[in-house]
Amino acid sequence: MDERFLKIEDNNNLVRDVSSNAILNTDRKAADEYRIKAQMFNDVRQQKNEINTIKQKLSDIDSIKSDMFEIKKLLKGLLKQNDIS
Repeated sequence: MDERFLKIEDNNNLVRDVSSNAILNTDRKAADEYRIKAQMFNDVRQQKNEINTIKQKLSDIDSIKSDMFEIKKLLKGLLKQNDIS
């Protein structure tokens, strides 16, 4: 083993970096699995954000449709009023 690292007792996958005093995991498979899970978590979070954005846009569209219906109703009322006069 490299002189920069000291083995941790009772755990073959951990070593201590003597220069930074950091504990490092030497199990590449576990590290790769962690990275994959972290990426999946980030992907799910991004998809949730996109879904929330779409929901907000749909809500905005519904609001605009409602406003347009109200404007149309008011315009029809004005046209009727002008026809009567």
